[in-house]
Amino acid sequence: MEDSSTVEVGLLSNEGMVGMSVILGDTTTITTNAVVQIPDTAMQIDADILISEFKRGTVLQSVLLPYVQGVYTQIVQESACNRFHQLEEWLDRWLLTVSDRLESKEFPLT
Repeated sequence: MEDSSTVEVGLLSNEGMVGMSVILGDTTTITTNAVVQIPDTAMQIDADILISEFKRGTVLQSVLLPYVQGVYTQIVQESACNRFHQLEEWLDRWLLTVSDRLESKEFPLT
């Protein structure tokens, strides 16, 4: 935001990736930060290599395209929830999503 405030637009774990716009053809992204809320590990790949491998149309593409569709569906659902649900319901959804991603009912937060 212009005033440097931020908003969470997605939640991911070992099933996901940051920077999906790159495989969709964008050269820039409006999401500039990824915040780690629960300690874990991550991998990084150069965008040019990712694009090159994605364009080959192999297994990587067949895994990433359904992931992008799933994220889109999740964003649509969360937008509706944010519009119609109260804070307590939003927090319930967030906690359940984190629990699902971690496959645990207990998790540390930073």
